[in-house]
Amino acid sequence: MFLFPGSWAVFQFVTSLLFWLIAMMIHIFYIDSFEIYIDSFYTSSCVCDLPMVRALPAEPTEVEKKAWALAQVERKEKCSRICPTSKKEDTPTEVSSFTDIKDVGEVTDGAW
Repeated sequence: MFLFPGSWAVFQFVTSLLFWLIAMMIHIFYIDSFEIYIDSFYTSSCVCDLPMVRALPAEPTEVEKKAWALAQVERKEKCSRICPTSKKEDTPTEVSSFTDIKDVGEVTDGAW
């Protein structure tokens, strides 16, 4: 005569319970550090790594002033591409430039 549960069922129950408890404890103890680790990938601070424009000489000429102003504007434009701002009226990002294409249809709610 066979009795249920057999030793295999008791072994399965105990090992499953132990694995479940271990997994639960890992989640409880490490969830905070894991969230900090994940949040470190999505930092909002962006640093433009382009070199700074040198300062004007003590007595600059008109050509040097115009070249310096042009270099400042060029650096600002390139930095805005590297670190786009959240304001829409500033510099458009690459993603927003695709929305200007006329062939793209509008996405509405429930478009599936």
